[in-house]
Amino acid sequence: MARMACLLLAWALPVALAERIWDEFREDVSTARQSFLLQQRGGQARDSFGNLQRSGLAKESKGSGRQLPACVGGVLNLSGTYEIWNETVLPGCDVVAHSAVVHIRSQAHQLYFLGSVAFRGQLEVRGRKGELSTACVSVGGNLTVRGDLSFHSCHNGKTLNPLGGGLTVDGDLHLEEGALRFENCSGANRAWKYPGGEGGAFYVQGAYRQRAGTLEAVGCYTQGRGGTFKVKENFEVYGGNVSIRNSSALQGGSIVAHHFKVFGGDVSIRDSWADEDGGAIKAAVLVAGGGVSIRNARAKNGGAIHSWKPSEVSGGVLRIFNASAREDGGAMKADKGLRQTGGVILLERATAGNSGGQPKSVCGAYPLALQRRRVREDLGSFTSEEFSCVGELALHVASMLGAPCCSFVAAGNATKLYPALDLKEVGEEVVAVAETLDPLLVMLQMQGCDGSLLWPNLEELQMAAVTLEEQLVRCACGVAYEGHTGTPRVPWTDAAVPAPPMFRRGPVENVCPLIDDTPVIHPGSRVVIFSEKLHGEQREPAVYMKEEPITVKELKAICRTRPDLDRLRSELGHGWTVLATMSVASYSRHEVQLKLGHIQYNPHVEED
Repeated sequence: MARMACLLLAWALPVALAERIWDEFREDVSTARQSFLLQQRGGQARDSFGNLQRSGLAKESKGSGRQLPACVGGVLNLSGTYEIWNETVLPGCDVVAHSAVVHIRSQAHQLYFLGSVAFRGQLEVRGRKGELSTACVSVGGNLTVRGDLSFHSCHNGKTLNPLGGGLTVDGDLHLEEGALRFENCSGANRAWKYPGGEGGAFYVQGAYRQRAGTLEAVGCYTQGRGGTFKVKENFEVYGGNVSIRNSSALQGGSIVAHHFKVFGGDVSIRDSWADEDGGAIKAAVLVAGGGVSIRNARAKNGGAIHSWKPSEVSGGVLRIFNASAREDGGAMKADKGLRQTGGVILLERATAGNSGGQPKSVCGAYPLALQRRRVREDLGSFTSEEFSCVGELALHVASMLGAPCCSFVAAGNATKLYPALDLKEVGEEVVAVAETLDPLLVMLQMQGCDGSLLWPNLEELQMAAVTLEEQLVRCACGVAYEGHTGTPRVPWTDAAVPAPPMFRRGPVENVCPLIDDTPVIHPGSRVVIFSEKLHGEQREPAVYMKEEPITVKELKAICRTRPDLDRLRSELGHGWTVLATMSVASYSRHEVQLKLGHIQYNPHVEED
């Protein structure tokens, strides 16, 4: 008898397991059918919904709470409290909510929109106590938010790779104004043998774009990619605020996207971690404005950020505080390099188990160490009589810190101070940022993207670089004037420092040919253009401060774009030739002054 009981038990276990797998398979088939229904834009799905719409109410089970109304004239008006028990499918429409609340009561049936949705007003979506089989709300097209939309306790526990806890969008998601909030949401399947999920708060098949308003998420997670937000294309912020707190995932603790781009506004991520890559962000990063702040982040690689494509900081501020990696890149692991052409990068407390408390791969002027000090106290007392501009003081402080280069930012708002700025215009408290790369040396190929120097003596190298840049600028001015032909070559004349690679690419050794794409003025340098006094008037000097090198082609454009000479040509009449010219008025490492001029002649008129 005991033997028979054992046999029955051994038979029952596989059957129970098989029944469980079959139930999960049927659930997946049902979900796939619903997903297929959402993708329809006509045919039976739309006709079937049309029948529901004509009845005036979306289909609900008996005994449920207040039913969700249908779209009337392309508008869904919501007010008060609603409950969803059965499959609720609506067409794409404008949703106008007046302090409305929608409760998701059924595990297998949520709210679906077949097309694009534009939202206005105030709406709160609440999930059930347990897990759901999809996100609380799914949109089959684009979603535009111009109001306050919030999701609470939406847990997508779909068997295979759940997409989004609170929201899934098949198209693009736009936040124009108002607020989009998520609290305690997840897209994670913990029961399946291979747990996964993408986007604990939302999953967007297209791109996310924020012009204004607030995007906020607290306590969201997934066991796959994108603990809070997963965007298949770009995550773009142009204004407003993004705030993420307490988020986790396998990869990309808070955000996973193709590109993470910030042009304005503020992005704040705090307490975020990932088991593998990108404690806060896993994406190619571009910061061109605004501010990005990551605090308390950790991962296996890239404690705060993991970027598998080229990344860049060209403006704004990127701050990383207290980030760690078990292996590489305590603050950031940039597989294809990080290039800084402007803006400010501030690091503090970045550590890694193997290498790179700072980014593992860097190209551009990048802070090696942040020194928050009052210049008059810790680094000595400096006056405007000793150093005429910020750049001169920066070179002095760089030598004190043992760094190739140094820059300053305002202590109050972290605004970068340009090297040509007069010290009289600088406040008492600044932040000195030691940089691994000197933009002048990098432009002239005297320093590599990894920080390696062409010549071990940094002082001799910088002197040679300044001399070479002045030669390039003067020669480029000669090339810029109208009528110039040929390709001039600048020879290498320094006796101590060897010629950089840009002097070895031609048929003649130690000679650099000046062609259109040859860089001649390094990033951050102040360029002042003095116009010519014609017709009794002279314009104010034009000032250029670029975060990338100025090339020969750009100097040509400045020299030859002369509306005043066009007027002179019309006044002189037929037979006269007027050619624009440019010359160097003065040169320093931090400021280049150029003067515009012209020559005129008529072969049929004798000179006096």
